[in-house]
Amino acid sequence: MTRLKEFKFQRYHQMLLENIWIILKTRINILNTRFDGIITHDIIKEINSKRIAFVPLKIAKTNFLRVVVDAFYVEKFDILVDDIDLKDESIITIS
Repeated sequence: MTRLKEFKFQRYHQMLLENIWIILKTRINILNTRFDGIITHDIIKEINSKRIAFVPLKIAKTNFLRVVVDAFYVEKFDILVDDIDLKDESIITIS
């Protein structure tokens, strides 16, 4: 991989991580300020049934709840980067 491509690749991952962190900080802030940092299955039910009002603050209710539910299953967040130096251009399939 040429130095320019390597730099672009690393910069892309840096920007991706920064954007993910901004998104997560927003959701964490809502969780902490609106729900004292704790949200249970019962609270999610009440939000969905509109017994607890969810006023959108930079995110829709559905997206917020999706992030909360998905985050429950996260054990580790990491991006693996191989140290392979490709000399030629290649097509790589990621599955």
